[in-house]
Order: sequence, then C-alpha cells, then structure tokens
Amino acid sequence: MIKILRLNGKSVPVLVCDVCGSRIEDAKNAAAVNNFNSETVSDGDLLDVIYTHKGKCHNRAESLMTARGVGVVGWLELQHHLVDLIHNVGLSPVELGDFDGMLERSGINEM
Repeated sequence: MIKILRLNGKSVPVLVCDVCGSRIEDAKNAAAVNNFNSETVSDGDLLDVIYTHKGKCHNRAESLMTARGVGVVGWLELQHHLVDLIHNVGLSPVELGDFDGMLERSGINEM
C-alpha cells in the first residue's frame, strides 16, 4: 500500500508491504500480486493488487488470494508495475527527465 512517511519535517510517499507491513525499499526485490480469472473478469473491471516483498511475503500474498477464491493469481515485478503505473497516470519520460530535481524538492534524497 502507499503510505506517507513523515521525515525531517517533510511528508514523503513510500510503498509498504501489504503482508508484513514493512517498507519496500528495493523495487527489484518486490512484486505486485493481483488476481485474474478470465471467466469472471471483464474489460473495465478494477482488480485488487497486493504489494509485497519477494519470497515469504509474496508466497503469503498468493496464498491469501487463492484462499479468497479469486481464480488465477498473477504477479509482476514491482519495477515494471511502477513503470506501467507512471505511464497510466499520464507522465512521460520527458516529464520524468528532471527526476533528480524532483527528488531534491520532495525531500526523498534525505531518506
């Protein structure tokens, strides 16, 4: 889940593992787990996603979704999921070109 961390007098967004509750600090070692059942999902449906660390948290997330009877459980590397998300909210690579400047203004570099 997305949370806001208060740090050095600033509010900075962070991702938190939906399974263990700890911050996800390395997108390469995390996943976005979702449900997909081709028999019950239609275009336009919004599906749940569970953000997890890879390993035990990821396995637990898949087990939780399976226990809910959601059908087929899938996942995507978190780094790829975030790129898709950035694209789907209308940000372009050009707009992200000044990424370092954005980080400095947000206070994230202080983490």
